[in-house]
Amino acid sequence: MGSHTSERNGYRSDAAAAHERARAVRRYLSTLDMRRPGRNAAKTSESILHRLHQVDTMLLSADPVARLHLTQERIDLHAEQLRIATAPSPEFEELEEAFIRAARAYSERHGVTYSAWRQIGVDNAVLERAGIAPTRAPRAAKPVESPVAADASS
Repeated sequence: MGSHTSERNGYRSDAAAAHERARAVRRYLSTLDMRRPGRNAAKTSESILHRLHQVDTMLLSADPVARLHLTQERIDLHAEQLRIATAPSPEFEELEEAFIRAARAYSERHGVTYSAWRQIGVDNAVLERAGIAPTRAPRAAKPVESPVAADASS
């Protein structure tokens, strides 16, 4: 009965939706990375193995909360490793559409900016379709001369 209560208040579905958004973002970015010149599944597998080794090393001295997050990252890395090794890659367009549906909410939840997406290679048109726009730096306010400074210059 307790699980029904958490489903009613939206907690369970919100967590599941956030997890699905994260998965869509991860799969799209992994595929984007593999499509770069000089990248292939073998190199991506190597980077996953390298990160798994780093995570295993950090787990040895991590506090309980960090250990929880590292453990989740380890599970995600293993899943990504299996996906690369066993499953045929879905069409890139399908991944892109899933990314477009998930990216804005993911950005808002994790504080990821337009600039960060662009720097890792996500195309401007994809970000535009996802509803992620570049932010403009606020204009610097015109300096106001203080009355004290005006009196001193007279």
